[in-house]
Amino acid sequence: MQRTPVFAKTIGELTALKDLYLFSNQLTEVPTSFRSLTALTRFNLSHNTFTELPDSIEELPVLECLYL
Repeated sequence: MQRTPVFAKTIGELTALKDLYLFSNQLTEVPTSFRSLTALTRFNLSHNTFTELPDSIEELPVLECLYL
């Protein structure tokens, strides 16, 4: 059973965060708390083991670069 990373519970509180680099962390899912990152412009999730991404990624209003 895959555990949710500890940061996933509080990351949504960082609403002014602009860049987030989570590449090569063996992540299997994007927690729903990420939808609160409304200032996020760059999101690097490359080199993880996702099988799908949540629809909430599309709701990030100023996201310019999504690296998978």
